[in-house]
Amino acid sequence: MNKNGVLFAVVCSVWLGSFGERLCGQVPGRNEAGYLTPLKFQKGEAQFGNWKISASSRLASQGRFSYGPGNVVLTGSGSAWVEGVRGDGIGQWLHFDLDYPQLFSKVIIRNGYQRTDKAFRENGRVRELRLTWPAGQKTVLLRDMKGAQSILLKKGGLRTPWIRLEIVSVYRGSKYRDTAISSVGFNMEDFNEVP
Repeated sequence: MNKNGVLFAVVCSVWLGSFGERLCGQVPGRNEAGYLTPLKFQKGEAQFGNWKISASSRLASQGRFSYGPGNVVLTGSGSAWVEGVRGDGIGQWLHFDLDYPQLFSKVIIRNGYQRTDKAFRENGRVRELRLTWPAGQKTVLLRDMKGAQSILLKKGGLRTPWIRLEIVSVYRGSKYRDTAISSVGFNMEDFNEVP
């Protein structure tokens, strides 16, 4: 899979506008509703307010598959965010902005591209993940497995208006140097009521 460098994508997006985004392959696919820009997705009408999910990069769409940051909140295992830089994606991130500070204690992640066993093996998976929020950060080691993994951030809950997930190291794929995350969730329902 071909990838564009972050600097190249930023130059295309900022200086050339939507034409540049199309030229560089950093544009949402035809069926990607909810995207404010190619790297920023808004999940409206969520149970706990609107979320904006942005990414440092994304792999250009390939055929019927797109790899934007909004994929991590879509249901089903057939989609994923895939970073879009050369190499393994070290330093690439997903950033979740919440409408208002939310209380949760866990991040639930489906690591890698879990569409099929083959896609999971061929694409990179996150090994170490750095989670950052306004009052702190934590680096965790993820298992190299399909299915959901739960990351405890703080016993009793953590109230924050945003959280960022950054790739620190990876389990390399057998075919591609792309690193993917299929889904990200939070256990907000354990602590919050709808406003």
